[in-house]
Amino acid sequence: MIPAMTPTEIRRFWAKVKQGGPDECWPWTATVNNKGYGQFGLRYRLHGPHRISWMLEKGKDPGRLFVCHKCDNPPCCNPRHLFLGTQFDNMKDMIAKGRADHSKNVAGSRVCTAKLDEDRVREIWRLHLHEGLGERKLGAQFGVTPPNIHAILSGKTWKSCIPEDRTPHIVPRNGRPRQDQAGQRIAERLAWARSIIERYGSHGTTSSVSTFT
Repeated sequence: MIPAMTPTEIRRFWAKVKQGGPDECWPWTATVNNKGYGQFGLRYRLHGPHRISWMLEKGKDPGRLFVCHKCDNPPCCNPRHLFLGTQFDNMKDMIAKGRADHSKNVAGSRVCTAKLDEDRVREIWRLHLHEGLGERKLGAQFGVTPPNIHAILSGKTWKSCIPEDRTPHIVPRNGRPRQDQAGQRIAERLAWARSIIERYGSHGTTSSVSTFT
């Protein structure tokens, strides 16, 4: 959902659009993703500028529907070049314009039904690992469901975006990494037992070590 925008936010939005004639493309001049679609930060979330342009023109949020381009120009924000459609309409439009990839090995943002792209998935990983955001908050921020986020963080989807220094782990439904607490306690006790053995020798310590294993 795109929140209702204040006059200041609307001015900030249009300042990033190069407006031309009524029938010309109005390109987005700020940040774009690797698919060429713009990104506009609003209330700590990223939104597609073409979706915001359509909303400002029509006075209502497009909701779950797609905002498609008649001009086939992803950064274009001219509301005259935009139309609302279902996922089926969007796929049909992509096929008609020759942009759908029918390969059996398509993955990631090349899938025509993908709601995320590689940049946004990497941002999901960053927010999860470094800022501790869980599945519910990440799903709300990126417009997908918590199970979608769970699939990403568990390494089931978007495998190409998994950080190199991060091994995929099992993430419980509350979004927090699961730790083997029992195993951690055993490891700590064994370390303590070994330190005792090193300090005093093995005499009389066998029974102590066994109690912790």
